[in-house]
Amino acid sequence: MIISIIALTVTILIVIYIITTQKNIDKIGYLIAVALGHLIYVPIVVVLIRTTTGLYDDFSSGYRIGYITKISHVGVIWKTYEGEIQLGTGNTASLQKPFKFSVKNNKIIEKINVLIETNVRVKLKYKQWLMQPYRYGSTSYEIINIVEILQ
Repeated sequence: MIISIIALTVTILIVIYIITTQKNIDKIGYLIAVALGHLIYVPIVVVLIRTTTGLYDDFSSGYRIGYITKISHVGVIWKTYEGEIQLGTGNTASLQKPFKFSVKNNKIIEKINVLIETNVRVKLKYKQWLMQPYRYGSTSYEIINIVEILQ
């Protein structure tokens, strides 16, 4: 957003410079300045809108089963909950990479905090974003439900 503000400011300054330096406003010069300004800030605004609103929240969905090993509240501007679940059981659990996920629902966070204390297996239902908005977390996997697996 800062870059788009800078680009808009530069465009305005160019237009003001052209208007104040010429008694007869050269319409071609003015149009070139405006066009260059738009070439700078319009793509930046489009990218910012895309990254803040996300892209395809129904890209995929599924389940993961394992033990929650980490949950943390992180972020500079948008605070989100990020976690990891260790997949597999027994000897195979340590061979797999942890599944990283983001959570935005406070009820799910409360369940996770209870379940991580008891160290039980859980089943996470997730939806995957093609490109998740920054305000929803740093991973493309958003947890929408969690269930304890009784053994």
